[in-house]
Amino acid sequence: MTAADETTLWTLYSRSDTLQCVVELLPVGLQGRLLWNGRLHVSRVFITEAELQAWAQEERDEHEAKGWVPVNASGSAEVSH
Repeated sequence: MTAADETTLWTLYSRSDTLQCVVELLPVGLQGRLLWNGRLHVSRVFITEAELQAWAQEERDEHEAKGWVPVNASGSAEVSH
């Protein structure tokens, strides 16, 4: 990852809302951001990738437990059968 890179780790959908977890490399570490409908909701800076990945997974698990569902590559909510 270069300093200009931004990577989306995951996107969740609930009703008409989307929540994205985005990561960016900073000079001081890694910034994890949650974007709610494209707007900044939460931002945290981590020293290690392991810390960032653990935080991102916790956030995803919490939101999925509340009924948020993953968005697939085509941008549609994934429906489990």
